[in-house]
Amino acid sequence: MCSIICNLLFKHSYNGIYMGDSISNTICENYLIKISRTTRSSFHNWVPRINTECRRYICHSITKATKKLKLPIFNISINTINYMCNQISYYITNCILRNELIDFTINKSIETDKLLSNKIIIEEEVYNSFKEKFSKMNDGSIIKLNTNDVIEVELLRVKFNMLVNSLIEKINFLHIIDTTYRYYTNEKNEKNVQIRNSYSKFI
Repeated sequence: MCSIICNLLFKHSYNGIYMGDSISNTICENYLIKISRTTRSSFHNWVPRINTECRRYICHSITKATKKLKLPIFNISINTINYMCNQISYYITNCILRNELIDFTINKSIETDKLLSNKIIIEEEVYNSFKEKFSKMNDGSIIKLNTNDVIEVELLRVKFNMLVNSLIEKINFLHIIDTTYRYYTNEKNEKNVQIRNSYSKFI
């Protein structure tokens, strides 16, 4: 009973946590893994991750956005939520790989009825460009991304966290949530009209 009441009172917060974790996991497992993938696998290698601070910021930003937009959280399907997460994951990944905040646009390759995370192919050139630039330190030295050196791994971790933090804080989550929700809803409404029209031909 208590959990039901808490869910009613904090529905936007629960949704924000779910979406934030889903987005962070999708970014790491679908996209960032390609940055540090190497034949020299080791527990001591640097692995790019969305850290706890960024996860919390994403969760909090989504919660604020859905509250302000007054989205009907209880009536939104899991398909809708996952679609929004897939769009945001792809967008944040692109900002990271290009090391700059880019304009948000709907990626029409992302399916509207995909239950699982929808991985979109990012060009190899984009990854290569990121790796080349990211491996260069401010003093001109270069750290190989597959290094096993403890100090170098820590430097890569700190540098990556600073990059992601600076980008995440600039993202307009209100605009993105509004855009993705409206786009999905419009797409579903159009499909439903098409289905009804198709049925009417046989009835």
